[in-house]
Amino acid sequence: MTAPLRLVTLKAAHDLTHAVSRGVERRGLRGSCVDSSHVQNARQIFARKWDLVVLTHLSEGPLRYMQLARAIRKEYSELTEGVLSKTLRHLTDAGLVHQVPLTRSQRAHALTADGRSIVGVLAQISELYDKYRRPDASADGSEPDELDDPHEER
Repeated sequence: MTAPLRLVTLKAAHDLTHAVSRGVERRGLRGSCVDSSHVQNARQIFARKWDLVVLTHLSEGPLRYMQLARAIRKEYSELTEGVLSKTLRHLTDAGLVHQVPLTRSQRAHALTADGRSIVGVLAQISELYDKYRRPDASADGSEPDELDDPHEER
C-alpha cells in the first residue's frame, strides 16, 4: 500500500502535465519508452479537475457517496452533486473506481488496482514537484510559476 497522499493542488498537477509534455517534446526522456501518445493519455487522466481530487480522497479507503462529498467540500466548496456523480461515473468507466458493498443496501466507492496505481503516480508527481520547484517561490508560501528543469544547464 502506498503512503497516504497529500492533496496535490490542481495548479501543481496542471503545471506538471505541461512540464512533462514540454520535456518530452524538447529532449525526450533519455531512453524511456514514452511518446506523444503516452503524454496525451496522461493528460486525459490528469486534465479533468475533479478526477484528481476524487482519486486522492479515495486513496485513504472506501467512502460512501456523502462521506466523499463532505470530505471534498471541506476544501472545495464549489463541488456540486451533479459534478461528483459525473466524475465518479467517469472514473468507474475508466476502471479506476468501483463500488464495494458495505451492507445489503449500502455501497461505497473505492479505488481499483489501476486506481491505486494512478495514486502511486500522483504521489511520485507530488514528490517531484516538491523537489524541483523554485526555492524563491516557496519562501512566501505561494505556488511557483514554473518548475526547475533538472536537465537545464545553469
